[in-house]
Parts: sequence; structure tokens; C-alpha cells
Amino acid sequence: KKVRDPWTNQMKYEEVCTELHEDARRFCFQCEDGFFTSFDRITSRVFLCVFMYMWLMGVPSHNIVGFLVGAAVFFVFRILIRRGAVKEESLLVIRQLGVQLTTKYYSGKEDSQFIDNSKIEAVILNEGITCGDIIFYMAFIVKNKKRMVVAFKHLRPRFEPILEIVTVTRSIILDAKN
Repeated sequence: KKVRDPWTNQMKYEEVCTELHEDARRFCFQCEDGFFTSFDRITSRVFLCVFMYMWLMGVPSHNIVGFLVGAAVFFVFRILIRRGAVKEESLLVIRQLGVQLTTKYYSGKEDSQFIDNSKIEAVILNEGITCGDIIFYMAFIVKNKKRMVVAFKHLRPRFEPILEIVTVTRSIILDAKN
């Protein structure tokens, strides 16, 4: 299921749910924006228009070279920033074992965290308030940890998919404990 940002009509993420077995389910959210965002595409067009304007108006070449160097530095900076952006987040739930949270970045880096089934005290759906938004998130209360472990903390899916994931995860985890 593809989800669009209501303000910009841009793809935010694509939801993928895979039933691997009756005892295992994988939930995945993939960023649909790609490595280069709409901001990068618009900025590159603006730089190109300014360059063409400078060239057609006969601006001295040393000014054009300075502009091109500035544009190149800007894009290198943007690429370095985007390397740390999240490409995909997934949750693998396996009855009798536990859950694995995985985050993949555009740089190729991948972070995984496994939570053993016996250490999961609760699977919760929580509401958080940020500066200008209300978000819903899924979290695990884990034994002997002061902080809860949040799933999908970077891509922040909407309420409906999170509710479905929490319900399925609870049924798998709680069935395994009973």
C-alpha cells in the first residue's frame, strides 16, 4: 500500500506486509522518495537556470566558475547528508523467538536489534506530540530496560497501518507466551 503526503502529494513510504509462515510475519516500510528528494530536483533546476542565465548574459567566466564551485559544494553537502537518511524499516515477528527491528540506510548501512520473546512484557500503541504534529508509534516494553524500544521510529507510519501491526504482533507474541 502506497501512502502519499497530503501536503506535497509526494510518496512518503510504501507498506509491505509478508506472511512468511503462520508463525512469522514481516512488516516493512520503504521510503519512496528515493535518494534525491524533490528539494534536490528543484534546487538542481534552479542552479541550471541561473547558470544558463549567467552564460547567456555574458557574465565573466571567473564568476561563472565561482558559481559552479558553490553549486558543486552544495550538492556534495546534500549527498553527504542523504547518506544517513533511512531507506527502509522493518519488523520481523516470529512466534517462540521474538522480534527483530531492522533499519536500512541509503549509505548501505544496516542496523538490527533483536528482542527475545521472553523479555517482551508488552506491545503498545502510543501517541506522541511533537512541536507541530501528533504521531502514533509502536513500542515494546522490555524487561530490565528503562526505555521502551520503538519500532519504525524514522519513517513514522500513519495510525491505521500501525494499529494493524500492533494487533498482529500482539496476537503472535501473546499466543507464544500462553
